[in-house]
Amino acid sequence: MATLDERRRAMLALWYLRCLRSTDAHYKTAMVHKEFDRWLTITNVISSIGVLCASLGKTLFESVVNGHDLAVTIFLAVASVVVVISSILQYVLNGGALSTSHHEAGIRYSALKRKIEVMLTRDCTDDDAIEVMNHLNDAAEASVLVPRKTWRKDDEKRKAVIREIEAWLAKSFRD
Repeated sequence: MATLDERRRAMLALWYLRCLRSTDAHYKTAMVHKEFDRWLTITNVISSIGVLCASLGKTLFESVVNGHDLAVTIFLAVASVVVVISSILQYVLNGGALSTSHHEAGIRYSALKRKIEVMLTRDCTDDDAIEVMNHLNDAAEASVLVPRKTWRKDDEKRKAVIREIEAWLAKSFRD
């Protein structure tokens, strides 16, 4: 039967795995939101420049020729709609703030992961385990939700760590 210290270490190993997955998921989600926000910003800038150029050009040409060009009018209408839609999306989806929140959550889980690594190198007391549990709970409460799609993605690095921890747990609980 596993000793109390071995069970504590096994619990810390499980929490380490949870922190590893959470860190990875939050960093990946932060990057997705950052990229999405960047592309919305680029769309806003290009569309705004297009609307500005088209409206100035149309005004100048109308004053010179005093006629109406349907193509310029259509372009101006489409570009205006793109600016409005992409601006609304950027405001509503708030990708920049979500990216920052996920990045901060990744930092919290990474710090906790390092703390667990240190605890696994020495004897672990009940107070140590309770401290880690409290930090893990605090990190979870302060974190924004990670999309389910991100949780399902497993890369080779994470799979290797999972196999290593599972082997260690199996060894720890052998009779």
